[in-house]
Amino acid sequence: VQQADKLQIMQNVCDRATFLVCFTDAIRDRAKQYFKSPENKLKVISPSVVPPNEEKAKKALRQFLAHQEVPETTKTFKAYMGIPSEDKMFILPCGIRAVKDPMFLVDSFVQQFQCATERWHLVIIGPVLDKEYFDRLKEGMNGKRGVCYHPNLPQDVLFAALMESEAIVNSSVSEGLSNALLEAMYLQVPIIARNIEGNRNFLTHQQTALLYDTAEDFCECVVLLRECKKRLTANALAYVTKNHSPELEQSKYRAICYP
Repeated sequence: VQQADKLQIMQNVCDRATFLVCFTDAIRDRAKQYFKSPENKLKVISPSVVPPNEEKAKKALRQFLAHQEVPETTKTFKAYMGIPSEDKMFILPCGIRAVKDPMFLVDSFVQQFQCATERWHLVIIGPVLDKEYFDRLKEGMNGKRGVCYHPNLPQDVLFAALMESEAIVNSSVSEGLSNALLEAMYLQVPIIARNIEGNRNFLTHQQTALLYDTAEDFCECVVLLRECKKRLTANALAYVTKNHSPELEQSKYRAICYP
């Protein structure tokens, strides 16, 4: 929207559209600022996610491990990654590129790993979308304990891994509405997310998630998680069930397509 030529192209599309679907109220309000379109064209329809099947996820993990070169005694994703059972695992699922900013927390995990009483591990999982950025990420993690990378996983295997984790982590500098975080809500996996507008549009600090601005804030969120994990996950499950079910999304699209 900062480039006049591209803004005009988007305005032309808006003029020709019957409706403009916005995922959140905040996105709708921003659209009002940038586009000269009748307000009745703007419809807020939150995206849905299909609730993950936990048993299916566990089975997928067993099948995945059976095809890896690991001892037969390896039964968990944590063990597969070489993380001791008593250590804490945090998972950051993302396509590897600058906007996801996985480097942001690497140093924090490396420093915390040295703690004698509690060790944290950050596992970054996802496809490489920017080779140059990935090379910088690898260099930043090289030889450091407490952080590691794994290529993209089948969705159900990722769900099983998340269920073993302390929390799902989001470090993006910009987001729309993250499907990964919505799926984590269904799985009752705690969320620690960067305090950006896209996340604040559907996450509430200390109610459905913990939000952080700095690496230091992130460490404080991990400590706070010990006290509020059950409350956060219960609230998050109630929220996603009420606001992001496939049935609700379908009914809203039917309402505008077949009034």
